[in-house]
Amino acid sequence: MKVSACLLVLLSTLSIGFVSTVPPFSGTDKVIYLVRHGETCTEQGSDAHLSAYGKARAAALARVLMDVDVQEIFSTTFNRTLETATPTSELKAISITQISPQSGFLEELASKIRESGSERILVSGHSNTTPPLVNLLLGTELANLTEFEFDRLYVVTLNDSGTGSLSVLRYGDESGKPTPCSP
Repeated sequence: MKVSACLLVLLSTLSIGFVSTVPPFSGTDKVIYLVRHGETCTEQGSDAHLSAYGKARAAALARVLMDVDVQEIFSTTFNRTLETATPTSELKAISITQISPQSGFLEELASKIRESGSERILVSGHSNTTPPLVNLLLGTELANLTEFEFDRLYVVTLNDSGTGSLSVLRYGDESGKPTPCSP
């Protein structure tokens, strides 16, 4: 069994919410790891940076994905999503493909993911883009995340037949509230 499959089976024991059985991965399964950015600083504007909680969460994400052969990373162009994906990007020595969050970008991203030759993909998004992207990939009807939910890791598995499954896991510490950041 591949290391990434072992890691995912181990993580699935921590599943919450809508969870389906995680099938063993064949060489052709495409697995997409989707997260909301980590916690942010409260005093910043619309392009906030990660707080200490958020930076710790981004490091925890890189540890969770350490043994996964992530081949491609997508992120919106905001500081908080890029900073969430950066530790994994650095660990895997791969660049982050930035996606501008404009009208229709989720549909475009879902198509890029389906058409990609990569089998393991990380997507760093927002409370109102991560569940909708899962919905586009699987046809589910997940609700957006609340203001204080940062610890969700959505694992979407797409197989050759076009069907898929979803596991919703928690990673890192319990979600923290946005906090002031020192200058």
